[in-house]
Amino acid sequence: MPLFALGLNHHTAPLAIRERVAFGPERLLQALRDLTGRCASEAAILSTCNRTEVYFANQAPEAAADWLASYHSLSLSDVSPYLYTYPDRDAVRHV
Repeated sequence: MPLFALGLNHHTAPLAIRERVAFGPERLLQALRDLTGRCASEAAILSTCNRTEVYFANQAPEAAADWLASYHSLSLSDVSPYLYTYPDRDAVRHV
C-alpha cells in the first residue's frame, strides 16, 4: 500500500487558510477516526500553528485532499492551491 504525506504549511499557505484547516486537540481523535474510516487504512495527523499534515496509506492521495477540505467545510478549490503531496520515500523523508 502506498504511503503519502499531504499538507500545507507557512511556506505554502496564508495564515487564514492554515487556521481553517488546523485540528485542535479536542478534534484530533475524531478527525483521525473519520479519516481512517473514509479514505485511509492507516493515518496520522500532525497539526501545529505552522502546518497541518496528514500521513496516510491509500491508493489515491486525492481522497485525503477531498477529506481534508470537506472535514473543515471547505471546497477543495479553497485549499488545493496550497497543498503539497509527497509519495512513499519522499513522505518518509519529509516527516
